[in-house]
Amino acid sequence: MRVIAASCLLFSWGALSLLVSFAARFTPRAREIHMDSTVLLFTLAVAVLTSVLSGTAPALAARDTVVDGLKEGACSRRSESAGGDCAAC
Repeated sequence: MRVIAASCLLFSWGALSLLVSFAARFTPRAREIHMDSTVLLFTLAVAVLTSVLSGTAPALAARDTVVDGLKEGACSRRSESAGGDCAAC
């Protein structure tokens, strides 16, 4: 895991260096570009929060229909095997 994190960090710094060297051709202050840890952590937090919310919201919205469907399926199987009515569900 540490190897992956270290390689991602090296890649990001390498990509930033490449971007700065490319932008230096067109922009006089391009050498002043650097990674800001506060902005990076804020962006990471927003990305994690957005992914958690967009992943759980549909699951929570569909929870009632899934539970009802499972209960209905259990009642139909139980009534077919017992030959009677499923009054407990």
